Amino acid sequence: ITFRVLFLMGYILFTSFSLDAQSTNAAPGNPSDSTTFQGPEKHYVKLNGDTLFSVQARLGPYSASVRAEVFSEHLKDLKKKEKIQVDSFYLSTINDYSVIFYKEEPLYYVSNEDAAYYGQEREVMAGEYLEVIKSAFSDVLERRTGKYWLTHIGFTLLAILGLILIFFLINKLYRWVNKRLSSYERTIKRKRKSILRYLLPQDTKHAFLLLSKVVRIALIILILVFYLPLLFNFLPWTEG
Repeated sequence: ITFRVLFLMGYILFTSFSLDAQSTNAAPGNPSDSTTFQGPEKHYVKLNGDTLFSVQARLGPYSASVRAEVFSEHLKDLKKKEKIQVDSFYLSTINDYSVIFYKEEPLYYVSNEDAAYYGQEREVMAGEYLEVIKSAFSDVLERRTGKYWLTHIGFTLLAILGLILIFFLINKLYRWVNKRLSSYERTIKRKRKSILRYLLPQDTKHAFLLLSKVVRIALIILILVFYLPLLFNFLPWTEG
């Protein structure tokens, strides 16, 4: 009887030690098996090299890494704008998402899954993100030094000088062409056998000059259409 009791006690102790070892190996905090129980990898939204916040959840077909990368690029492009209005960032709710806008442009969608990873309400977390973004762009505006503005003023002056040079060359070319056309028109009207002599209006002495003037005006308008956007690009106060 004593032998049976000792055997039974030994079996119970051995079984309990085995179960304890299995539960210890399966614990989430165990380094040997941490990859199995960790949440999704964090990906970071950055601006100016600073981390604004992290992203872990997917949004439809977009992974967390894609969301963080795309939003970081949006912010980087927005930073390049000459005129940034920090008050134009705002939050709006669309269906089950809190959306951060800049003016009328949606920048980032905060989902319930995003908030669940941090144990927060979606609206609260989206509001915190909004304040972080506003603060980051306030820093961007503060970092724009006198050198920044002098550079843009210099580019503006160069653009204006370029436009003046283009008009000067057009006028010079126009005068040269007019001389050639006037000479050519007089030559044609003196030739009795020239067909163009009969096609030109008899009561117009400078038909070619009139045509040249029309072409010149059309060329100037075309240059302004393509050149003015380039010029306004250097003027912060012209951005709507």
